[in-house]
Amino acid sequence: MFALSRWLVVVFIGGTVFCSATQAQTIQYTFGGNVDVEIDGTVNSGVDFQLVATANTDNIDTSFGGGLIFVNNDAVTIDFGALGLFDVTEATSTFVNQNTNVLGFAEENVGFGKFDLGSDSAFSSFDLATELPAVELSATSNGQGIAVTDGATTGEIEFTSFLSPVSFTSSASAVPEPSSMCWIGLIATGGLMRRRR
Repeated sequence: MFALSRWLVVVFIGGTVFCSATQAQTIQYTFGGNVDVEIDGTVNSGVDFQLVATANTDNIDTSFGGGLIFVNNDAVTIDFGALGLFDVTEATSTFVNQNTNVLGFAEENVGFGKFDLGSDSAFSSFDLATELPAVELSATSNGQGIAVTDGATTGEIEFTSFLSPVSFTSSASAVPEPSSMCWIGLIATGGLMRRRR
């Protein structure tokens, strides 16, 4: 009986520490609008686009202070409709400055900005980890190219000008509830170990 109680205590403590560390959430940031875009030197006017960046909320970084928060994206796609769907091949980040109420898309670790959205009070409390309903704002290109591939060739695109307000949304992706699966696995493993004794 004592051995069983000790085993349960070990599983509970170990499970609490281990399973609580698996609570990461996948977050998706979506930008959409109409732009003039340069693809490998060719300018295309009035193109609808949708940029989708996926990140892990565990990687949100507030270390810069001053209201600046960023997260390095795990994957980014840009859909230009008939012009093609592109995967971004360079490391990028999504950022928000809660003091200036500005949000944007930049190089990794909030390096050179690719584009910024105009100021909106919704960003004053937005922490990049929560869902945010669609906001539509003017956007500014910072003249920075984005390395991409269409699956066959690699190249570079640049948003040269935004012709309409850009829509931005933040949404949590549907993921399995990790803590339940973690506990089931731990208990099953513990049961097998106990049986072997």
